[in-house]
Amino acid sequence: MVTHVPVPVNSLRRTFLRMDSPVHESMQHVELQPGIQYDIPFKFIVPRELPVHVCHHKCCSAQLQQEHLNLPSSLGHASNSFGVAHDMAPKEAQVIYEIAFTIWDTDNSKDGSMKKIQEYNFPIYILPKRRELAPVFVHSRSGYYRLNSQKPLSKGLFRSSLGLLRASTAQPSAIQIPTTLSRDNVELTTTLRVDITFEPAHPQIKPPSRITPTLHLKAMTFWGMEPWEQFPDQTHASTWDARKAYWFENIPLSSNKLILHWRSCLPARKSDHEPSCHTAYMTSIDIPIVLPGNYLYSPTFHSCFISRVYALSASLSFHSHDKAHGTSRLSLKTPVQIIAT
Repeated sequence: MVTHVPVPVNSLRRTFLRMDSPVHESMQHVELQPGIQYDIPFKFIVPRELPVHVCHHKCCSAQLQQEHLNLPSSLGHASNSFGVAHDMAPKEAQVIYEIAFTIWDTDNSKDGSMKKIQEYNFPIYILPKRRELAPVFVHSRSGYYRLNSQKPLSKGLFRSSLGLLRASTAQPSAIQIPTTLSRDNVELTTTLRVDITFEPAHPQIKPPSRITPTLHLKAMTFWGMEPWEQFPDQTHASTWDARKAYWFENIPLSSNKLILHWRSCLPARKSDHEPSCHTAYMTSIDIPIVLPGNYLYSPTFHSCFISRVYALSASLSFHSHDKAHGTSRLSLKTPVQIIAT
């Protein structure tokens, strides 16, 4: 006999910012009357950074701890409360800001203590300014990024070699978004540069003449029940405990076929004893990146329990010469920051 015992879902709620704002002095001794509307002035100045005591756990570097003290932006499906687009976050990971308005009564208390009569919560959306940070260090064994790729070209039934294609890229300039929910007529753009090398198997073989990039923006959200001691995208999921998780969503980006303009060069030597024997070809392409406007892009951030980062994924299809011998694909994935200005 097998008995299934329901286990409660792990959850963590943590208040990392609290600002108390008592009512205006002119309202402190006013007796509220039914049927009358009262306007009470409030002023909240949201800080750029959190109090130092918020992040007191072990961090791999001072840079990460500083990141944990920066104010994270609103994140999660709570954004639907504001009638804005989906921000690509899972329901398990949310950063929520709200104004809690509480009415207290002391008149009916014999000992003078305060009794809560009613509490109202008003959600607010916060998009803090974020500056561009140094490029992310990408390890060769990274599970989230890939800055270099190579693939042999071949043709025919016996797959005779045409040569070797190599492609590499680097983190592009940050994508800047305005710190307002209204982004009408504002394009969110950057440029992805890709360097390509073709080493032909024989001198008479020419490089591919065209390339078709297939582009995606990958929004990655990391969260956990325990604080992150490292930047999550510089770790591997195999090292996590069961209380950490990861979610991603791919957004297709528009792209066009590009003509390749090659320049000849000497190929890299495989060894000092094996000199280059024939000409190779090199080229660089700049791929414009334009984010679609039907999403809400939270700036890149790392907090103690939740992180949001992005990557640009480019699948490059090379078309061989005038008489096409099919296509060969190279895949690259580079980190890209989204900042708020």
